[in-house]
Amino acid sequence: MGLIIGPVILLWVAAFSFTLRMGYVLLEGKAFFPYVCVVLLLAVAGSVLYVFGGLSTFQGRSELWAFEIPWFFLVNKYTFLVFALSVMAYLFGGSIFVGDVSKAIIFIVAFSIASGSLIGCFSSSAFMKKYNISETY
Repeated sequence: MGLIIGPVILLWVAAFSFTLRMGYVLLEGKAFFPYVCVVLLLAVAGSVLYVFGGLSTFQGRSELWAFEIPWFFLVNKYTFLVFALSVMAYLFGGSIFVGDVSKAIIFIVAFSIASGSLIGCFSSSAFMKKYNISETY
């Protein structure tokens, strides 16, 4: 299973790196307190909400397949679609999304999904230990 999950993790690491670059380009030269601080807090809050929302779906279970939680976060078709749409809006929507607020929303969505997918994948074993969920293979 690692042969399948490994490349998908690398895809999300590359996506996260791209969102970091996207954020750097967006936030470069802006005032820290009113703009940068709010955008970064919203991006981190979105990531945390995505992780907690995804993990809460597994909370009442007594046993899970070992790769079920990472699989949920890494290959979720809806989050992949939303991430792809946000990246396409960033790359090709230069004439449509010209304001700082629209660019910030695109960054927040992309960052929340990319970082939330990686955090959810890597925190799955700690979540299973905390709620005494047994692993099946």
